[in-house]
Parts: sequence; structure tokens; C-alpha cells
Amino acid sequence: MCLFDLGVDMASLRASRSDLAAAAVRSSRTLRAYDSDFRLFQEWCGRAGRVALPASADTVALYLTSIVTERQAVSSAARYSVAIAFKHAQSGKPSPIGPEVREVLAGARHKFGTAAAGAKDALTPSQLRQICRRLIDEGSAVGVRDRALLVLGFATGLRRSELSALDVFDISFLPKHRLIVRVRRSKTDQNGAGRDLGIFAGRREETCPARALKEWVKVRGLSAGPLFTRFRGDGKRTPARLSLGGIAERLEACVELIGLDPARYGAHSLRAGCATVAYESGYSDSAVMARTGHRSVTVMRKYLRSANLFALNPLAKAL
Repeated sequence: MCLFDLGVDMASLRASRSDLAAAAVRSSRTLRAYDSDFRLFQEWCGRAGRVALPASADTVALYLTSIVTERQAVSSAARYSVAIAFKHAQSGKPSPIGPEVREVLAGARHKFGTAAAGAKDALTPSQLRQICRRLIDEGSAVGVRDRALLVLGFATGLRRSELSALDVFDISFLPKHRLIVRVRRSKTDQNGAGRDLGIFAGRREETCPARALKEWVKVRGLSAGPLFTRFRGDGKRTPARLSLGGIAERLEACVELIGLDPARYGAHSLRAGCATVAYESGYSDSAVMARTGHRSVTVMRKYLRSANLFALNPLAKAL
């Protein structure tokens, strides 16, 4: 018996199946990342006198060329191409990602490799302390937010998408300057089971996560909504959530305060710093992964920079 004889609308079921499959892939986190990446493309097009939507293959190829030549950010360029293709599909426009663009990406991988894109320097505790002291001396509301953002990002090892997604009520203040941070969803937890992170008090007041967050909450207020919010150009706080790109921009601005090259640092510098320091302190892979939320040891170790370079000397008896 044919299913149509039973009154089953197969076309409707196929459409529903497509919707469910799309929902699994295009989580809210992914959509926010696409929005952030496409905004960067739009800004570049504005400076270059190009049209972002619909974009030509030539425009996208030149944009990606600028990314890989200026920053050697091959993985970022590949990610931006996906965001650009998605935004075109969303708007009903043909994708500009064709042979010309794929040729640029293939050439970039051949010339620079894929590791260079994520190889931003890890922020060290000493650098974090210097930045925090500068922000405290600055005394601005933006500085209060940035200090809380950087210290919490370093202490938790969260991805920038997870930092951006935090709401004010995801933070629980405990006695003795301790915190519980509720991570409701992450890259490795698309079903939203969530996890809680226990954050100890800092030994130094300027880099104590609880103290930094309490100061920020005083500025922000206790109204529901995003924990880290944006500021307008005139210094007025807005209720809008700080974006993924915004987090990277603030980290780069902060490292520049202490004379570091912002091109060498990005949002992952906090996560890499957390993993590196934990590893150098003798904690196991599983302990580091419990903090950072990694599921793969191989992926987690990509975040390590100088950790344990001199832990073993296999030629100790030979040289």
C-alpha cells in the first residue's frame, strides 16, 4: 500500500526533516558567528568600495586574500567564506564562493599551512596583571567591563562564543570570592545539557575573577540579559550583547595598552593562556579539558603554547 493512501503528506515531512537538520547545524551560536563574520566582510567592502550583498567572486577572493596575506589566518579565511555563502543563501542570492575563491583558499593552505591561523600568542598571567592594572588606573566603565571580561575568560578558558553567550544570572557569587559560572550551551554541547565551572578567588586583587565581576555588575546593574554588553562611541552603555568580534577587538585593544603587538593576539589568547598555565602547573590532560570543555586531547593540545617544552630531556645522558 502506498503511503499516500494513508494520507501521509510526504512533501511536508521532507520539508520538516530539512528544517530539523538545519536546526541541528545552525544553532544560535553558529548564526551569531555568521553575523559577526559577515559584518567584518561588510566593513571591508565599505572601505574597499565593494558591494557585500550580492558580492562578486572577485570581491570575496580579494577579501580572503587580504586576510591570509596580512594575518596568515587561513582557517579564519575559510570560516569567513562559509559565513559569506550562508548570508547569500539566506538572502536568496547566488553564492559567490566558486572556483576563484576556492583557488585562493587552496593556495593559502599550500603557502601558509593551516596551523598559522590559530597560532595566536597565549596571554600570560604577568601580561594579564599588567593589563588589569592599566584598566584599573584608567577608571572608565569600559575598563571595568574589559577587566572582568579578560579575567573571567582567562580563569574559565571559555570560547569567545561562550563568553558572549553568558547572561548575568549565569554567574553565582559565593563566599570567599568564589564563583560558579553556568555554561548553558557550547560548541561541544549542542543539545544544551550545560555545565558548571567553579572559579576560585584570585591570589591578587586585580586579577580575582569574583572581584572584577562584582565591580562590573555594579556598573552594569542586575537587570536580566547579557553579562557583557556593548558601549556606544560616546561611552554610554547599551543593553546589546558584546559580539564575538567585539570580544576579539577588546582583547587586541587591551594588549596594545601594555605595548604588545595586537596582531599577535586574539580572543583565543585567553583560552590558550588558561590551558597553557594549567598544563605548566602539572595538571593532566583530563583536568585541563574539564576546565576548557574540550572533548579531544589532540584539539586541546593545539591551545598549548610553551607548556612543558623543557619537561623532558631525552638526551640528558647523551649530551
